[in-house]
Amino acid sequence: MEGTFDGLVEAMGERSQEDSNSACMKALSELRTLTIKDGQSVAEFCLVLERLASRAFQNMPTAAVSLQKAEILYRQLANWNGTYNLAEALKKTDKSEVYEKVKEVALRLERNNRVSRNFNTANATNKFARSSVKPTVQKYATRPAELSSRDEIEIDGRGSSRPVNVSPRGNEGVQGAMTAKTLNNRKCYECGRIGHMAKQCQASKNHGPKVDAQRARPATAFPTPVESWVCATEEEEHIRRA
Repeated sequence: MEGTFDGLVEAMGERSQEDSNSACMKALSELRTLTIKDGQSVAEFCLVLERLASRAFQNMPTAAVSLQKAEILYRQLANWNGTYNLAEALKKTDKSEVYEKVKEVALRLERNNRVSRNFNTANATNKFARSSVKPTVQKYATRPAELSSRDEIEIDGRGSSRPVNVSPRGNEGVQGAMTAKTLNNRKCYECGRIGHMAKQCQASKNHGPKVDAQRARPATAFPTPVESWVCATEEEEHIRRA
């Protein structure tokens, strides 16, 4: 019985050793192909790395295991911005603590990169919003200029000009302003005055025959030679008829 029991214990030990060696080889194979996945955080990758390393390097010294894990982690993050910090930690830290130091630096780089991405995304969103709003602002900003280009300029009796307001209903207000301006500047050929047409002249209705425009002009203190000649001719004609 004793021989049988010892044989059983030995057989169980051999089977356990075989299982241990098989697990170690499997873990080593997974470590060789281990890569950080898209969207996987540094903490999640380190958790998988530490679990595989504990099975693959069961009988190795702690310093050697730490160096192996640090090298694997550094290789996965070699394309990140700021990896010189990882290389510096890998070279200057003691072997027994090198993995923890590299892991600490990797977590810090991950936070910095996340903040940088969020900042760039916010800037891109703001630029897109400004580019979408800017044409609308410019469109409404130019409307007063467009309206002012359609304003009519009215000249008063003193020679100054002022804009005629345009009706918000469109061409109706513009046409009314143009009609008023035309009437105000039109000269009557009956009395010589400005502001009405000949058919609307009250002077011709009240005084009978049409009055020559030249005679209807107000007398000046110093008549011109032409006006003097016209007056003399009219007097001679009046005497001859008498």
